[in-house]
Amino acid sequence: MGWFTQFGNINSSAIASATQQPKPQEKPKSVQPKPEPKKSTPTPHWYKQKSEEVENHLKHIALMKLQLTKNLKDLQSQNGGHLWIDTDFIEPATETLQASLTQIQDLENRLQVLKLTYQDHL
Repeated sequence: MGWFTQFGNINSSAIASATQQPKPQEKPKSVQPKPEPKKSTPTPHWYKQKSEEVENHLKHIALMKLQLTKNLKDLQSQNGGHLWIDTDFIEPATETLQASLTQIQDLENRLQVLKLTYQDHL
């Protein structure tokens, strides 16, 4: 059985489609970008509301600072140690509380600046 007899059933349309060049794809229609919505200028009421929200955050921060400071002082007063407190615990805990207090103070400072910025627009 020769090559031609094995594949003799291939019709001419199959050969024609196999030898045709691929058609170039149609270019997609250009998409128009959506116009950005107009940004409205914040109103004095909006600035007042934001200032009040920041003030509420500052009140919570003040409570956290008070609690951290109290915990830090309590821990430092235990520095002599008691039988029930592991003295190896005091130093790392003190460092952690001090770092937390520093972070809270930094956050408080940044919120104070934000509050003043809002108030400047009133």
